[in-house]
Amino acid sequence: MSIIVKEQAERKKSPPIPAGMHVATCYYVVDVGTHHFTWQGEEKSTRKVYLGFEVNGERMTIPAKDGEPEKDLPRAISQDYTISLDKKSNLRKVLDSWRGQPFTPEELRGFDLKNILGKPCLLNLAHSVCGQYANIIGVSPMMKGMAAPAPENPSLLFSLEDALDGSGGVVWPDNMPNWLKEKVQDSDEFKVLNTAQTAPEVDVSEVTEAEMV
Repeated sequence: MSIIVKEQAERKKSPPIPAGMHVATCYYVVDVGTHHFTWQGEEKSTRKVYLGFEVNGERMTIPAKDGEPEKDLPRAISQDYTISLDKKSNLRKVLDSWRGQPFTPEELRGFDLKNILGKPCLLNLAHSVCGQYANIIGVSPMMKGMAAPAPENPSLLFSLEDALDGSGGVVWPDNMPNWLKEKVQDSDEFKVLNTAQTAPEVDVSEVTEAEMV
């Protein structure tokens, strides 16, 4: 029996999406559960959601695979946010800016994030210091008179509680990327599912029902 080791071909990395303003469409909202991190020497935990956007003016070619033809699709970028509409939360700042108006006290009682799926926006991107990554630094509404692009990727909405199959497992959407599944599998909720087969209740009292405008 032989175990052959060889050098792997280096993967070619795509350059980051150019910095600046881009027309984009939100095409996925994925709840990845509660994760732990260290902040200023203190252990903290927070429930996270990833918002994914297709950047309509930047294209990429998906090679033919498994009988599927070659595809030309928009490039994508995502950002994770704490699921909270606390006044200091980044998610609230993003939604306030995107809506073009702040939440009212009534709206702050509950916002369903499915309302942003398929919604167009302007993304402001900046590159990291090393220049290898693009980060979302602002989300704003489309300018008056701008035509909203039609979404090209299938939309994806995933909530841990809604995805339970009744036997302690999770039903994964067909179009959910593996890296997002791995984020979910690393969450407190998923680990509880694999032991007690129940997900803990999460307080989302500060996340609102307001519609996007």
